[in-house]
Amino acid sequence: MPPWAATDAFFETVRERGVAVRSRRLRPPDLDDPQRIRAGAGNYEAMCAECHAAPGLAPSDLPRTLHPPPPDLTHPGLEDPRRTFWIIAHGLRMTAMPAWGAVLDDEELWSLTAFVHRLPLIDRASYLALVEASAGHTHGGSVLRHGPAGGIDGVRGVPCEPH
Repeated sequence: MPPWAATDAFFETVRERGVAVRSRRLRPPDLDDPQRIRAGAGNYEAMCAECHAAPGLAPSDLPRTLHPPPPDLTHPGLEDPRRTFWIIAHGLRMTAMPAWGAVLDDEELWSLTAFVHRLPLIDRASYLALVEASAGHTHGGSVLRHGPAGGIDGVRGVPCEPH
């Protein structure tokens, strides 16, 4: 059973204010750099697409089971990349959003941020091409692959393997 509307509103307000205060001093690098966007594609496919969707794929059942549900990032809506970076790095309490900063370095986090902000403009074919052209799924500089085709074959949950 979901919490009361007043409870949801309270936690949403506290979360949003906390992110705004903590992210305002961040200085993003060039997020339009094609190399940075491509680098973020492999991590998005491996770590984000299951909950936040991918172009041309029907949403999985997982997001419908979460409260609050994660946003579909294939649609426009993100405005401040500093906020996006902070959320990816630190996660969001009282949601299912993990803190990926525990396994990704700042360069990888900014690449993922760049990709997420470009995602609403990307069609299915471009998405698959970016994922395939990426170095794959990375953790702190180590390149990893998910599934036999680098994660783009729909196989998720495959353990990370050095590549």
